[in-house]
Amino acid sequence: VWQPAAPSPTSAPCTEPRGCPAAEGCRRRQSMADAAATPQKSPEAYLDAVLRWCDERGVDRSAVAIEMREGRGRCVVATRKCTKGERVLRVPGAASLSDAAGDGRANHVMLGLAHVLLKEVSKGDQSDFAPVVQLLTEETKYPFYPDELVKLPGSAGAFAQVRADRNSQFIDKLCSVHPGMKRILAGRAVEAVNTRAIYCEKRKVCALVPVFDLINHDPHPAAMWSMQDDRSVDVVALRDLQPGDEVTISYGDEPAAELFIAYGFLPNGPGPHRSVDLRVSLHPPELQRYGTNASATIRVLANGALRNRAAVGPLLTAARQFLEQEPKDATGPRPHEALVARALSRCAKAEQTAWLRVLADAKDRSTTAPLAELCAECLLELASRVEAWLAGPREDSLMNVLAAAPAPKAGDDGDSTSNSESGSESDTPGPDGAE
Repeated sequence: VWQPAAPSPTSAPCTEPRGCPAAEGCRRRQSMADAAATPQKSPEAYLDAVLRWCDERGVDRSAVAIEMREGRGRCVVATRKCTKGERVLRVPGAASLSDAAGDGRANHVMLGLAHVLLKEVSKGDQSDFAPVVQLLTEETKYPFYPDELVKLPGSAGAFAQVRADRNSQFIDKLCSVHPGMKRILAGRAVEAVNTRAIYCEKRKVCALVPVFDLINHDPHPAAMWSMQDDRSVDVVALRDLQPGDEVTISYGDEPAAELFIAYGFLPNGPGPHRSVDLRVSLHPPELQRYGTNASATIRVLANGALRNRAAVGPLLTAARQFLEQEPKDATGPRPHEALVARALSRCAKAEQTAWLRVLADAKDRSTTAPLAELCAECLLELASRVEAWLAGPREDSLMNVLAAAPAPKAGDDGDSTSNSESGSESDTPGPDGAE
């Protein structure tokens, strides 16, 4: 007996109520078939869809526009004159994708937001955030951690390894929560949150905020952001802006290596990013005595000064205790400070050599090579500074020498201070600042 063929997935949309399980399955099949039949959109088409969606949901972007600029990518720029203290962008809480639901699935704000994002992905065109979700998942690159980053010297390589391991764990958890989820899609969700989300420490909210997430970093930002009680996000000018001026915020005052690993770009010009974290041990591993070896992580600025001199305190204390046990080594003026200075020089030279190897082997001359050159220069300045002190009469204390800021070189900012307070109300714009 002849029977009519079942309707194809690309036939007219199902008109059953959304609560009908069969209808929901129909919609999913139809969305999949439509996605397969629809040509891939261009990045600008995705962005245009997001901007129309934002306008429908009350995002106030009347003072800004999105432009593509060489060397900066997409930029948020002022379209009119804005005065200091004026709000240039407002995104209502309802237009942001956040982990505020708190469904108990996540033990980390970033993992929770990635889970929320994937739930919206699974809804396809039925998601209230469909254009935003499509832009995030289509533009986010995964994997983001090539082997070269994990192999970077010292604290930079350790930082990359921790992030890579954490992301892998998050992807495993997301795939277990979403049966059938492909790892590449889960990885894109995690990386989208890594690079685009903001975290408000005060309200304990991690959110993906459209339009706002296109604002670029600058160590001397033009604006700052804040989150209100209703989870709306306001961006306020920190100085007068002229039409065409880029609206920027600070992603934090981390060293260049961490910004490169976390966000995929290397900042230019002066700023606190011109620094490198160095792990210093009082004695080489083969000369450890009394069962312990004091160590500390210091931040070395471009002129060789230290940003966090307090971190040297435990090394000085350990050096003093060591010399009490070994008085024969206490020679010359300020012997315990000299011991720490020699440790600083030794560790700085060793890591500088490692960064010079990275520079020699760098395949990407536009990113890895400038990063290696910057880090090597910082470490050379530190070694030169402490060796000059060791060779002199040592009339000044080592701590004062590490704080002294000689006349900065061209393009060098000297002993910079943090810009985090002017970039946002949390340490960084992303959830990593909350860890």
